[in-house]
Amino acid sequence: MLRRGALPTRRDGLHADDMAGDEQLQPMLSSSGQPFDPSAVELFAQRLASLDDASRRAYRNQNATSIAASTLSRLLIVAGPGTGKSHLFLARIRHWLAAFPGERIYVTSFVRKLVGDLSTDIRNSHLQQAEKQLVSVTTLHGLARSLIERNGGSSTHQLGQHVRMIGPAWKDMVWTDVLAFHPPVPGVSLADFERQFFDAAFREESPWPELTSTYIRLTQYYNAVGFADSIWHATCAVRENATLVEHSLWIVDEFQDFNLAEAALLETLTEGASAVLLAGDDDQALYGQLKSSHPEIIQTYYADVSWAKAMLPLCGRCDADIARGAEAFIAAERSASSIDKVFLPLVADETCSPIQVVICPNPAGAVSYVGSFIADHRDALLQRKHDIEDGRAKDPYLLVLSYSKQLNYFPLREADALRALVDEWRVETAGPGADYVRVTIYYGSARYPLANFPLRKVLELEAVSLTEVHRLLEQGLGDGHSLSEMDSLAVRESAAKCRRVHDIVVAPDRTAEERAAALSEIIRVADPARLAADLEAFPLGGAPSDDDDQEHVEGPGRVSPVELMSIVGSKGLSADHVVILGCDQVNLSPASPLAFYVAMTRARKTLHLLTAVGAGGAQRPHRYVAGLPQDCCHYLKILKSGVEEIDDRASFLRYCDRLSAARQRKR
Repeated sequence: MLRRGALPTRRDGLHADDMAGDEQLQPMLSSSGQPFDPSAVELFAQRLASLDDASRRAYRNQNATSIAASTLSRLLIVAGPGTGKSHLFLARIRHWLAAFPGERIYVTSFVRKLVGDLSTDIRNSHLQQAEKQLVSVTTLHGLARSLIERNGGSSTHQLGQHVRMIGPAWKDMVWTDVLAFHPPVPGVSLADFERQFFDAAFREESPWPELTSTYIRLTQYYNAVGFADSIWHATCAVRENATLVEHSLWIVDEFQDFNLAEAALLETLTEGASAVLLAGDDDQALYGQLKSSHPEIIQTYYADVSWAKAMLPLCGRCDADIARGAEAFIAAERSASSIDKVFLPLVADETCSPIQVVICPNPAGAVSYVGSFIADHRDALLQRKHDIEDGRAKDPYLLVLSYSKQLNYFPLREADALRALVDEWRVETAGPGADYVRVTIYYGSARYPLANFPLRKVLELEAVSLTEVHRLLEQGLGDGHSLSEMDSLAVRESAAKCRRVHDIVVAPDRTAEERAAALSEIIRVADPARLAADLEAFPLGGAPSDDDDQEHVEGPGRVSPVELMSIVGSKGLSADHVVILGCDQVNLSPASPLAFYVAMTRARKTLHLLTAVGAGGAQRPHRYVAGLPQDCCHYLKILKSGVEEIDDRASFLRYCDRLSAARQRKR
């Protein structure tokens, strides 16, 4: 357990005296670095809750202004969902541009949508063009890739120009290539292998050193790095070559989901920085299983008095009952080591929409509920669709969440019906489709014939046997020749196909439709019309497009007015309305309290928590749902005649039990 800090002094902005009387509330800023005292935090929350809406807004603005303009060089901001981090980042950037003229600023997060939104905000801001050029905004893996390329890798992993990223679609292929060099070993998994890089700690017992050595050699041959190892390699590069660090001012978001390797890279990059701002919320930590992140890292920084502390306490995203319900839920679930914090709605609106807690008699009832919601809001959905297509909106209108996006707890018919409801509102992604990406692989291999990784992808797409591929890799690693130089029929045929694709793509006398038709005769093309449109929109006359540096945990790109996704996948998004499916004791059981809290706080106006009896063994609502404060909730049951309200939580739970028992008797 982390030690609690002492009570901050008055200059820290949160003193017991500030809790009494009518004295104006001070900013939540601890310049001494002492964590805010838990009792003072509780009293502060009570004072803040007693303010009217206008006073809350005034305090929100005053608090953010004070934090953004502070002269503190090491600052950790604890910011809950929807509390205004992006606005504060922009204000901090403006302050730094004035305070540190000419110094460069780097803003990074591993959530791609947050990076994209902030890039747009900076591009549309009133900053001068020269000032905008001093600000870089990328994902953490984009930053790592840049460092690796500029340094030619590191002494342990030397690389050439045009380093490729081993994206999610290809990492299993590379792992299979690694395993082919070793006898079968039971119990060895890619996830365990990647965890070594996430933790920056390498296992010493066989076969791990041997596998790691083969992976390093093979990725050098491919001139590529994976997402797990890119952070580690970037840290090695910066430690060897400090001149790679060209920025002296750093903003790092989503710090609660950093793993040990990412934290080490951050420390290395910011060792000599003029100022650093870290932001996060240990209540929103999601990626422990996916990338071995540790919320204990942000908790340790919070306890470290060398870092000043600040807090954003007011949620401007969620309707009042949603915010109150979410805070009551997570307060009951916080561990002893969690950071004490204030999280209140910005607007305490008595006319707000309570959380809708819904019991459905079967999975079909849940699908019907979603379908009815879509039908009732069709005009608003059409408007949001137009706004997304025109670039005026970035978030969905309705977000349908489930712990498992596959909906494997629904019967196939109901799952397909739900997907059909969502697909009706699909907006074409801003980027190219799968056929275009496939074309770029062939095209890129022809353009860079000595590059091994593009040709290895082509061999995979051409279904060349692993035996033949392994023979080629053994030879290449042995004599240093590239794959394209091998004496292999498969290589010759694949390379010839790549050249044909290249020639079709660059042919000056063909329309996009003609190119797509010709390409369809050479490689697999699922949608020639979409490919033609992509070739028109994204011409391939120069270097091939490579989107492999977008990691699967980095969230969605362009969204549609209705989205169906996993809880983890929704990170970085919000929506006017959120429906969470599978809120029962079976299907929500794998979800951590933090994941459910994140899911709840995606909602702006309404939140609907659905339990469908019989879906994958569901019988009653999960304890997360059953324990929500009654005064924040409305309880509903789905009947053949429509939706009917239930008076209170106890009556709702009794009805759930009767419904489940009746279903059991029918079986």
